[in-house]
Amino acid sequence: GSSAVTNVAVTPGGTFSLSEANYTASAPLYAFTSLACSGAADTSTSLSSPAITVQSGENVTCTFTNSFVGGVLTLTKQVVGGSAAPTEWDLYMQGGGVPNGYRSGMTGDAMITGVYVASGSNISIGEYATGRGTNTSYSYTLAAISCSGNDSDGSDGVTLLVNETVTCTMVNTLGGLPGFTIGQTATQNPVTSTGTQTYSITIANTGAMALTGPTMTFDLALNGQTRTLASGPSLVSGDTDNDGQLDVAETWVYEATYVIEQTDLDAGGSFSSTVVFDTTETDSQSSLLSVAISQLPELSIDESASLTVDAGVPGQADTDDIATYTYTVSNSGNITIHDVIVRNSHNGYGPPPVPGSESGISTSNGSNDAAVDGSWDVLKPGDIISFSGQYTAVQSDIDYLQ
Repeated sequence: GSSAVTNVAVTPGGTFSLSEANYTASAPLYAFTSLACSGAADTSTSLSSPAITVQSGENVTCTFTNSFVGGVLTLTKQVVGGSAAPTEWDLYMQGGGVPNGYRSGMTGDAMITGVYVASGSNISIGEYATGRGTNTSYSYTLAAISCSGNDSDGSDGVTLLVNETVTCTMVNTLGGLPGFTIGQTATQNPVTSTGTQTYSITIANTGAMALTGPTMTFDLALNGQTRTLASGPSLVSGDTDNDGQLDVAETWVYEATYVIEQTDLDAGGSFSSTVVFDTTETDSQSSLLSVAISQLPELSIDESASLTVDAGVPGQADTDDIATYTYTVSNSGNITIHDVIVRNSHNGYGPPPVPGSESGISTSNGSNDAAVDGSWDVLKPGDIISFSGQYTAVQSDIDYLQ
């Protein structure tokens, strides 16, 4: 619109470079994005080196287009505890991306609300107490600076994206910062037997303020496969005044249970339990516990013998006497054993007994055998089976083993 760039007479046939400059505070907020010229036959609209050649009789107009590439930033205040009002603090934004480098004001002021700032530039944000109202009567701590945009943690400043609108809230708490610790234990660690496994989760308020709105999740898996809890997690102790909030110095204990099955022991590997606890005043924290399964395979065997055929003189060892051996096998370990067989190293001179004719003595834990073939198919922990075999005495036994 100025006379310096409007209806300017130029030498016909000359080529003229085109450019722009912005010396105002809004310069970082806009970028040169396009150039359009009308009335000229020869125009270069390259953004890096635009130029135009004006011939005799041409009347040319070139329009520069600049696009907004900044963001919009608002600062607000939240106060937790006590009677201080959010307006008792001044909030500030500072940096090269801020108009004139610095702005401040209390929450709601136009100076810090909907401010156009440069994108891609880190902007420092913070607060200071002004002495307005009652806040000087209390001890408040800046607990967090939470921002709504891509850069959510404003404690180290905030950086906006192009055309991003962001609100950063500074949260002050009365009496200090909130905080808690979390941990968990299991009754069996490592796991060696079936039955109820109890997980105890301990939450201790280590901060300086009560924590409200407590929530907990508990996920259990074995070797990455989800397992379903029998109960919990449930609060079992710690809320001494039954107010539903984790008061300062209180320690809460939750419990969750899972019934360990024989299939879990047989699978082996490890249980992993993940607990996540959160409150209104804090970020969530998690605890991970890994509990290994200790597999202890073990069999015990007892052998007994009886004379079942007395072929000669009664009460005397004779050729063709038959002794029947009974082998009692117990699964005394903690995992299922498959394909159990018995072999007998015998010192007789005749063919040794071949243990077979397997049968169940106590199979209430689920042991089973599909066919009597000298091999017991599935022997569960605590179950007992038996095998039997016979030996027929030969003359060499009579001659040398008596």
